[in-house]
Amino acid sequence: MRYPAALLAALASSVGLAAAPASAAVEPASCTTIFDLPGARCATLTVPLDRSGKVPGRVKLFVERERVPGGAHNSTIVVFPGGPGGATTTEGPGFVHDLGYAHKGHDLLLFDQRGTGRSDYLDCDVALTPNYYAPPGEDAHQLGKGVERCAKKLGARRAFYTTRETVADLEDVRNALGIDKFVLYGVSYGTRDAMAYAQAHPEHVDRVVLDSAVTQTGIEPFGLSSLRAIPRVMSQLCRGGGCNGIAADPVADVATLVARLEKGPMRAKRPVTLMGCRLRPAITRSRVYALLQQVDENPGLLAQLPVALSEAAKGRPYQLSELEASQSQYLLFCAFSKLIEQLIGPGKSLKDDLQIAQETFSSGDQIARLCEETPLPWPRDAAVSQRQLLAEGSLAGFADDAFAPVDRATIFAGSLVPMCKFWVVANKEPPAGPTQPPALPTLIVSGLDDLRTPAEDAQALAAATPGAQLLLVPDVGHSVIQSSGCARRALAHFMLDQPISQCHMQATHVPKPARRVISLQEQLDAVIEELPKLPTGD
Repeated sequence: MRYPAALLAALASSVGLAAAPASAAVEPASCTTIFDLPGARCATLTVPLDRSGKVPGRVKLFVERERVPGGAHNSTIVVFPGGPGGATTTEGPGFVHDLGYAHKGHDLLLFDQRGTGRSDYLDCDVALTPNYYAPPGEDAHQLGKGVERCAKKLGARRAFYTTRETVADLEDVRNALGIDKFVLYGVSYGTRDAMAYAQAHPEHVDRVVLDSAVTQTGIEPFGLSSLRAIPRVMSQLCRGGGCNGIAADPVADVATLVARLEKGPMRAKRPVTLMGCRLRPAITRSRVYALLQQVDENPGLLAQLPVALSEAAKGRPYQLSELEASQSQYLLFCAFSKLIEQLIGPGKSLKDDLQIAQETFSSGDQIARLCEETPLPWPRDAAVSQRQLLAEGSLAGFADDAFAPVDRATIFAGSLVPMCKFWVVANKEPPAGPTQPPALPTLIVSGLDDLRTPAEDAQALAAATPGAQLLLVPDVGHSVIQSSGCARRALAHFMLDQPISQCHMQATHVPKPARRVISLQEQLDAVIEELPKLPTGD
């Protein structure tokens, strides 16, 4: 998910259809904000919260549609951005860039799934905001209690934010807009939605693109495939002597740092600053492990990881703090607000725009989906007080060295266990997800640097999917197509039923491992320098 890019989103006007049934035809109106796609049309469609009628309520779905000028309007590309919890319509320009030539001849549908973005945003954000300054161990406990508060706040509604509802909602949107066939384009957790829709409605699917795919069963709660991929990914990052003089062994640095942090978190002496905003993040074992799986979406950040780990392992955590701060929504949003004020001048307001920017990602929707859909290591009716013990028991057969280069405690802290053990489950049976991938033209794209959805998982999915083509892309992590020209070319060929070519691996990683972490302020200054100069005056 492109959080900094999504901060440019603003509120689009839409057509209210609260009195219309879900199957009614929809005639979208012009989108009005400068951040929506030029010429796109926007609308809202109201659907039942619970299609069985047992739980009352309605949900407004926001859609944005871009038509191909003068085109034959072949199958419409629909985007599932993942997260889960990510909005789609706030990232339209990014998806147009990713699709590139593959977009030619196809309309584009951007659809905020229920609970995200402008589709009745599911707000549990205050309860779920991490406390970076809490005492060791308290931050995870506070987050867990926030999850419990979120579940109780949502009440019976929490049962209806799953892949099942996404599939039904999209089918209602398809009918309302009069679309015949979709090209399903899923990224990360969105690949689960794409696979489920393809399985439920194959007659309305032209082809499927899965970028950074999760497994058919969903997220593995302990992330063991990610753990097992660390040595391979670090070896690729440092291949050809790329880490010489920077880090002798990044995997060993992770192990050293985790052992050091067992005594308590580290904090740099000085805070990270960005546009006058300040953050002094705590470096903990679980945050180090999470960072390994977060910076891979940006090849430039990934290239800075070896030097940051090496320095932190030696007791100098500032460079790692810069990388950790780059993942902070608080710091990025604070800086964005100040930057906008600087660009547009004092006295002018972008209050509505900033509100939509804040709602580009719903933590509440993410929690609801993950904790309702994930096969967790306890029975769904297990008491909260028993869940931790049951989870520990599920890994009791693993030797301690099976968790290297981190440790057992880090795997538990970084898993879904601390969060979902407090979730009050609404569905007594796990909501059904995709099972057998349908026999449709399918392109599966995986980055060899991806630690969130490792290439090994993509290979297994491709083997189980009839007729699937697998593209493994070197030097790219999560969300491959946004970062790789080779992947975008393969996508364009796939859309035209042309052969795709595998991507070439260079002798050393591209970009090469960095000798220092580039500060967030330096990165922002470089971006501002490239921006066109805005006119001054009233």
